[in-house]
Amino acid sequence: TAMAMRQRILILHDVDALTGRPDSSDTLVEVEAIGTTLRGLGYDTGVLPVGLDLAAFERTLVAERPWLVFNLIESLEGRGQLLHVVPALLDSLHLPYTGCPSQALSAASHKLLAKRLMLRAGLPTPPPFAAHAAGDDEWIVKSVWEHASLGIDDSSIVRGAAAVLRVLAARRAEFGGDWFAE
Repeated sequence: TAMAMRQRILILHDVDALTGRPDSSDTLVEVEAIGTTLRGLGYDTGVLPVGLDLAAFERTLVAERPWLVFNLIESLEGRGQLLHVVPALLDSLHLPYTGCPSQALSAASHKLLAKRLMLRAGLPTPPPFAAHAAGDDEWIVKSVWEHASLGIDDSSIVRGAAAVLRVLAARRAEFGGDWFAE
């Protein structure tokens, strides 16, 4: 419709998707599919890679004045712990966007905090690994902050405390950041 053509939707993604690991560059496929669909519905679209230069990002948002922001940010320059920063900036500018508010993203993306919140709410969740764990239990090693696919492969499922400690150290060395097992 004529009304929809005037409405601009800005699609955001992490700048690292342009040169990053395959788990982050998959976002570019989503950007294209969403842009194609929105243009088919009559919207004017733009794509904006976002990095740590938040002042430049804010200037672009103010200049663009989008009707809606389609937020595909899963990290900022590959840092998952900054996932909540973009929605917080969008909130401060009173721009409507897709996805969760910054507070929800911050709490939910920190897997250990999310586990504590789920337990407090009475929801079942596997216990996290403790270094003094004994026995031959099976564990899965994952990043505290990053989305589920980072560093997850067959070697992420281990049995016994010694194996957990070995894989935790290997993931920290390979990917950096914080890791845990459950």
